[in-house]
Order: sequence, then structure tokens, then C-alpha cells
Amino acid sequence: MSAFQAEDTGSIPVTRSEQKNAKQLAFFCLTFLIFIVNIYSWFKKINPQQIKGDIKVRIKQEKRNLVTTKIMIIIFLLLFFCSLLVPISNERQPVNSAKTRLISYENIDESERVLRQEIANRWLSNFNLVVEKTKDPEAMAVRSFVFSNCNLGLPKQDSLQVIKMDGWEKEGFFSLVCLIEADKKKGEVWSLYYNDFQGAAAFVDRPDWPKMILLRDDIPFSPVWAGLSLLHEARHAQYHFEAEKRQTALMPMAVEERLVHQFIHRQLNWLGGMPYAQLIQTEADFLETEMRKNSLTPGQQWTLPGKDPGLDQIWSKALSNLEYHMRLNTFWIQVNYLLVDRYHQGDKNKAKEQIIVNLYLSDSEQFDPRGVP
Repeated sequence: MSAFQAEDTGSIPVTRSEQKNAKQLAFFCLTFLIFIVNIYSWFKKINPQQIKGDIKVRIKQEKRNLVTTKIMIIIFLLLFFCSLLVPISNERQPVNSAKTRLISYENIDESERVLRQEIANRWLSNFNLVVEKTKDPEAMAVRSFVFSNCNLGLPKQDSLQVIKMDGWEKEGFFSLVCLIEADKKKGEVWSLYYNDFQGAAAFVDRPDWPKMILLRDDIPFSPVWAGLSLLHEARHAQYHFEAEKRQTALMPMAVEERLVHQFIHRQLNWLGGMPYAQLIQTEADFLETEMRKNSLTPGQQWTLPGKDPGLDQIWSKALSNLEYHMRLNTFWIQVNYLLVDRYHQGDKNKAKEQIIVNLYLSDSEQFDPRGVP
């Protein structure tokens, strides 16, 4: 799941400061235009033969023109100096005071940079392992996106220092931020991410912070499931990158989650082969029977994950409680998707999205993610 995603972000948001700047620019241009017109009228040579009426009327008109021009000059100068104090910018400012130093190499703790880079490299190695095994075209496109658009993020006190990945040339769309225990003491935001982040990886897209994928290094994960976790979050990042590039609205969270889960299910089918496919079918048949016993309609109603169907036989033993529950939830979603395809009489995609909502909004079982199942 894409954690900490901003709700209903829509297209690239326009901040209040941008609206204010736009109004200021429009007023500035209008005032300048009026100023030019008045100057032109003032200095325009008038042919005496074209002037009709009393000379006193002409003098009064000239005086009025002079007063108006002086007023416009004063307004113009005031707006000009205001524009110097509040520069008009095309850059979107953060909603709050979160500090970000992009592509900054000042005051880098080299030992910290090396540590974070090593953690990132391990994750990327597992990520690449999965893509190489499945050879799925969509997964290969995600890998290309990551290797072309990824920075390394170093948590600082209430800020994020973003630098290029070791040996990588291009500045990225998002940063890999490898969390370690010391980050708990680097401000409220990092303490929150470290303590409340109940996943192995999470894509973060908030309007007040840079886009990033958080990675945990303190919870054991098998290589395949670590790779799948990063692949899942990288697909979220790619969807957001594509929407921003096209300047279109982000799709609803449930729709995006359904598409990403279906993408991951396809990778699991490749990796698990026939044994995994048989386990999916067996569990779907079992769940269908149990649901009918409880007067539930398969494909129309759902239950939450129950017993472990024996996933360790497919993937080997989970190395942590977090990996165990991630495997189980992913498997349960895939089984219910199969039941929706079999029996649902309405919009199947909507039904699958509701499964995601039910699961993520449920009061899931509390467990120590670092413990061993």
C-alpha cells in the first residue's frame, strides 16, 4: 500500500501563494498598461487646429491628465517595490515549513551516506532479483523508471537532504530514504515515520514534503518479498510521476491500489509457479464454501484474512511477523479477486477496490512487526 498518500490530491495543486502571485501579476500588468496609455496621452503632440472649444477647457483637461498620470506613477512604483519584496515565482511552495535541500552536498556525513547507500543497494538488489526472475514487461518498465528517477535521501533534523545515488547521473523524481533507529531523534516527522510506519516499504506523496519511498532495515525480510515490497511502492511512484508529467489528476487511491495489487499478483504467479496457482485455487474453493455456510455471497461479500493456508511451503518460512502478515494479506486479496471474477454480477473492478478499502480500514490484528512468526 502507498502509505502517507495525500488524500484526493487531484492534479498538481495550486497553492494560495500561487493564486496571490497570479492576481498580483495581472493587476501589475493592467496598471502598467494604463500607465503607458496615460504617458502616451500626456506627451502626445496635439495639433492646435484640431482642438475645438475654449482654451480653458483644454487647460483643465491637461491638468486632469497630469494629476491622473502622477497617481498612476505612484501606484506603479508602489507595485514595483512590492513585487521586489514578494517575488513572483512559478515554483510551488510547501504547505508548511518542511525544509528540503535538493541535490545538496554540503555537510554530508560520509559514514552516514555510505550506510544509507548500502541499505538502498540491498533493497535495489532484491528488487532487481524479482524483475529478472519474472521478466514481466511492466516490471521492467518500473525498474527503468526507478533507475532513472531515484535519489538518495538523508534524514536531517526536521528536513531531508537529497543527493544523487552513488554513481548515478540523473536527478530523480523521488528519493529512497532508508530509515535507521537514529532517525527517531531527528524531529517529529521522522519520529512518526519510524515509530508508526508498519510496512517494509512505503511510497510517501504529501504536498508538504518531497516524494520518497521509505525503506526499513531493522525488520528481516526474505529477498523475494523485500523485492516485491519495493516493486509495489515503485509502481505507485511511477503512477504519480506519469500523472504529474501529464498534469492530470491522480486516480482514486482504491483504483491505484487495485491496479498495483493486480500487478504484484502477476509477479507472484510467475514466481510461485504451479504450486502457488494450486494453492490459490484450493483456498478460493475453501473460502467459497465457508462463506456460503455463513450466508455470505462469494464475490459480493468478503471476510478478513483467516488461517495461514501454508504459504511457507511456497516461499519458505517468513523471517518476521511483518513479512508473514504481508504474505497473508496479499494472498487473501488475490483469492478474493478470483472469487469476484467467478461470481460478481456487477462492476468487478469496483468490487475489487472495495476489498482493498475493507482490508485497509479494518482493525487489523496488532503484532510486533520485528518478531518471528
